[in-house]
Amino acid sequence: MILIRSANGQSLAGYHLSNSIQRASENFPLLVTPIPLDVMPHVFEYVDQIIQGTLHGDGKISPTAKLIFNSVEKVRSKEVSERAGLSQRCSFVDPPRAGDVLAWWLDDAQLAGLTGYELMEQINANGYIKDGELDPKRFDSLPIKFWSEGLQLADFHSAWDALGYVLSSSPAGDLYAKETSHLPEPLKQALLEHICSSRPGALQPRLKKSQLNIECFLTKKLTALLLSHSDPFHAFGYSPVDTSWSDYYAIKLLWSRAPKQLVFWLSTVCSGSIKQPRTHALVVEALKHICERICFDKNPEQIDALLQSNVDVIVWVGLHALENAINRGNWGVRYSPRLI
Repeated sequence: MILIRSANGQSLAGYHLSNSIQRASENFPLLVTPIPLDVMPHVFEYVDQIIQGTLHGDGKISPTAKLIFNSVEKVRSKEVSERAGLSQRCSFVDPPRAGDVLAWWLDDAQLAGLTGYELMEQINANGYIKDGELDPKRFDSLPIKFWSEGLQLADFHSAWDALGYVLSSSPAGDLYAKETSHLPEPLKQALLEHICSSRPGALQPRLKKSQLNIECFLTKKLTALLLSHSDPFHAFGYSPVDTSWSDYYAIKLLWSRAPKQLVFWLSTVCSGSIKQPRTHALVVEALKHICERICFDKNPEQIDALLQSNVDVIVWVGLHALENAINRGNWGVRYSPRLI
């Protein structure tokens, strides 16, 4: 018998499964018949009584049945796992260091140490919220001091985690149209350390039922990749961000300001085993972002960094980027020596 309930336990549908003892069983060994709606509540009540008596007992005798699969516990387990992993739906005031980061951004010491509801109340009172969101005038771009000093807060990684949520919730997250400054060397190193796949305490990626089989691409030789019917821009096409926002913006900044260092990091990770969920998410996110941006930004330094990699799949991306740049007339003669 199959009984279907709603989340609150209400009976929705029921089906009776039985073997036919008639000649029809030769062609239809299993009969499935719907339980009439007028008797279905009584069936559910009867089954509940059986479950109560055989699974939980009456306090006098031991239960005689064992549970094979508990959907309630399955749902609870999933909820716990999701809370333990990344929640992209978190507000920018939720991370533990949210107040410290906003205090640094706005030069407002009143916000330091606050988080959650208290932080939201304070930034509202101080006039940093407009129409329920961060004031776009104050959060149009990263503070100028970021490009010369970096993020000067204790415990860089937890602060960068909080900053990632701020960037995802404001126009400042678009790091291409506004800022052209170079990253300070200490900040480059801190960002590379942040996306280290084995870094303790790192925010974990979004949980997914299915994921891209990156090993399929990493195990192929460059010739096989070039002769395949696929191209990297489709293989690593756009999809919602799976890494933490802080990992995503670290990759985004490094690709735009330090492509050689990012490609070296990516090549190193791709040369090893990619078994951990965060390692997989970081590699895929980096390839997705590179492919997305290289379609628009025909930057010779970025293409050169890809072509200098010792990992075939990364060189494959670089060759397609070079081909597109040449075909669209974006690659001048002055760039040719970079490829020799």
